[in-house]
Amino acid sequence: MAAICFFLLLSCVYSALVWNTSYSTNFSAFDGSLWTLSTDCDHCSPGSDECTQMWPNSTTFGAINGIGMVHTTRRIPPSSSSCGSPVTSGHAAFNAPFLFGNFTVVARWFPGVQADVQSATGFIGLDGLNNIASITQGFHGKGCPKGAEGEFAYQHGVYADVTKSHHQQDINVTRSLAVEFNTFGLLWTPTKVVWSFNGAPMDVFTKASDIPQVPLVLRLDSRAGWQSLMPAGAMYTASFLLFEYTPLTTHL
Repeated sequence: MAAICFFLLLSCVYSALVWNTSYSTNFSAFDGSLWTLSTDCDHCSPGSDECTQMWPNSTTFGAINGIGMVHTTRRIPPSSSSCGSPVTSGHAAFNAPFLFGNFTVVARWFPGVQADVQSATGFIGLDGLNNIASITQGFHGKGCPKGAEGEFAYQHGVYADVTKSHHQQDINVTRSLAVEFNTFGLLWTPTKVVWSFNGAPMDVFTKASDIPQVPLVLRLDSRAGWQSLMPAGAMYTASFLLFEYTPLTTHL
C-alpha cells in the first residue's frame, strides 16, 4: 500500500511539472535548466542486447557550424559493470514532461560511410514515468531484425501500457535517414497520434485506449549497434538541428 501511495504522489508531482508553452531551439548552446544529458535508459536492462553505457560525454551541443547537437556513440571494451555491453548511447532529455501537442525535430543518424551501420539505432522518443507509456519514431540500422532495415528504415510506435501491444510499424522511405537531414513531426492528442516525415503524414493512430494520457518526457537518442554486430573501434555520429514544441489549444 505504501508503495502505491508513493507512486501516486510521484505521478501527481510529475504531472504538475508539465511544460505548456511553445518552445524552439537550434541547440546552439547547452541549457542545463531545460536539458539533461542522461546516464541511464528506461528501455535498457542488464544482460540484454539493449544494455548500453550511457555517458554524458557521448552528447555535445553546438557542434555543427555553431548550431545543432551531436551524439557520438562507439564500441568500447566490455566493462565489469552490470551492463557490460561494449557500446555507448548519446541521450538528451527535456527536463519537463509534455502532455499532448505538436513536436518537430530535424535530425539525421550516422551519415557518410556510417550509413551502413549494423543494428545501430536513433530515436525521438516520448516516454512515461518508468517507461509505462511511450510514443516513438526513428531509425534502425542495417542488420536490425525488423521489417525495414538500413538508412531508409523509418520506425514508429505507440503504447499506453508497456505490457501490451506497442503498435510498432516499419516503413521504407524514399529519403535516407542517415545521409540527409529530415524533419520528423508528431501530433499527440488524447484521441489521435499522427506521425509525419518531411511534412507528409506517415501514419495516423486513433485507438484512444492505447494512446498515452499521462505526461511524457522527450528524449533524443542514438545508440551504437549490438555488440555482436559492431565492428571493433566503430564510431557513429547522429545530429539534431532543431526541436520545436507547440501545445494544443484544443483537443483535436
